[in-house]
Amino acid sequence: MCVNKNMIKMGKIQSILEYIVIILLILEFNTPFSQYGIFAKIIYYIPIISIFLLLLLKGKKIQMKFWHLLLFLGSIIPFLNVQYGVESTYIRLFMLFLPLSILYFSNYEEERNVILYKYTNVILIICCVSLFFYIIGSTLNLISPTAYVPVFWGEQRIYPTYFYLYFEAQNSFFLGNEYIRNCGIFNEAPMYNMALCIALAIELFLREKKRKIVLCILGVTIITTFSTTGQIFLCFLIFCAMWNAKNKKHKFLKFMLLTLMLLVIPFVINWILQDKVSSSSGEGSVSARSYDIQKCIQIGLDNLFFGKSLLSEQNPNHNYGFSNSLFALFADGGLYVLALYLSGLLFIPLYNMTRKKFFKESIVLLLYFYLFSITVSHFRYLTLLFVAYGISMCINYRQYGK
Repeated sequence: MCVNKNMIKMGKIQSILEYIVIILLILEFNTPFSQYGIFAKIIYYIPIISIFLLLLLKGKKIQMKFWHLLLFLGSIIPFLNVQYGVESTYIRLFMLFLPLSILYFSNYEEERNVILYKYTNVILIICCVSLFFYIIGSTLNLISPTAYVPVFWGEQRIYPTYFYLYFEAQNSFFLGNEYIRNCGIFNEAPMYNMALCIALAIELFLREKKRKIVLCILGVTIITTFSTTGQIFLCFLIFCAMWNAKNKKHKFLKFMLLTLMLLVIPFVINWILQDKVSSSSGEGSVSARSYDIQKCIQIGLDNLFFGKSLLSEQNPNHNYGFSNSLFALFADGGLYVLALYLSGLLFIPLYNMTRKKFFKESIVLLLYFYLFSITVSHFRYLTLLFVAYGISMCINYRQYGK
């Protein structure tokens, strides 16, 4: 009886710590909260402490393998090429958070998805709040912003906010009209869209019992971000859902719907992209993204193995890597650091899929790679968590995936 009570107590502590990690990871994922004094300190350091405490809960059961030590030692090399003045940021990200996250997933392998389920639960709450204020505030103008917050995002900006639970951070042109984009608690709509898409992928592919209402709320919220990436993402997931339908009584209907989707989706995607390019803001966005990618590739080729300088975006004179993560990472960290991300988000998932191991988890990782490639998120805790998630599957392959 005493043992059962202790297990229940430990389970509750574990759940609380995991929620703390997830909430702070979301707040660190380019939100205004990560820019202010004591809030920034809490957001940056409490997740590391919480993951360390989660490992302590395992006690003597925690397993350290050769690969854990090798990855930690490997993280020391790029430290020599870190932008001056941000050494502590590198240590926090790559020498503390990432190794601890890999250890966490390696030692909680049978519960590896639990923390991701908590992520979808937190994002769901943010969705409901943002939809409420987006409809009655930004769209219907039934209430006014309660405050105006200074935020540095590329430049100094002022964001109207509703009780600090929702920010009007960005406008966009869609079908020739200007709309306020639903940015939730994030600095811009693409960041919110990425967080939403990942939650949708987790809910659709990893959770055993699909929650249809949650899928609908996430889908509607993605649409309100007016993100081209999100709309293409939704089209892809709709296609996947139809392809995996198990209702044998409607095979012909399924075939017809899939055929229709294959015909319609390319036109929908083309229409979205054309509308994006034809608008004034969209044209600037496309040309700026193209120029930025070319510049990142050139810098990466000039500094092939170790990049120009990690975390260089914190330099006021930094003028590249503002449109995507993949090429910005190549420019800053070279092939050495890029290989770490590609291993966790691309190569290991593809390898596991060929071996028919961790198939659903690998799909989620590949979808994260897609979003990561075109959104600036490479030095964020959430991205490193998914990199650790992928790498841990390789470390535990012989033990857990056989």
